Amino acid sequence: MDELLTTRQCAYLLNCTKRNIEMLIQKKKLKSVRSKKRILVESSSLKCVVFKELNVYSRCYVFLRESNKKEYWIRNRQDNDYPEDVLTVSQCAFLLRCSKQNIYGMLRKNILIKAEADRGKYMITIQSLEDYMEQIYKKYERAIQYFSCPDTYSYWLNSDIKEKMYETERNRTGEVNE
Repeated sequence: MDELLTTRQCAYLLNCTKRNIEMLIQKKKLKSVRSKKRILVESSSLKCVVFKELNVYSRCYVFLRESNKKEYWIRNRQDNDYPEDVLTVSQCAFLLRCSKQNIYGMLRKNILIKAEADRGKYMITIQSLEDYMEQIYKKYERAIQYFSCPDTYSYWLNSDIKEKMYETERNRTGEVNE
């Protein structure tokens, strides 16, 4: 039987608000069950959302672990006559499985960092891509720990987890601890 999680637990695992979880339920990305007072989420649907999201970044993960970056680009039929510590917008879009326009947006928001322009092209530092991937991992770190736990029920019994969950929610809602 599938374990059922409260929206608060899901929000804690995904490092977001309960409202974000409710929106995922409304969009039918999470399967839920209504009880008398609560909405409960099937843990398998949460796992699907997490791993589907992480799968988007798998190409980038493989690239960052690659010791010979030039060889990676040759295998993936991408032009790379640039220094090894930078990427073109096209290469970054390829790795993150998004459009070049999204990459330009990430540059404008300083999510990714521009390197010195080469031949009039925007270049992106590999270090900024690594930093971005670290942020993605941190976002899903709790969910990864939860789903890799052999006994998920005991995960919630850990007093540190309970306290962190309530503290996170208090901080988001602005409640003062009296």
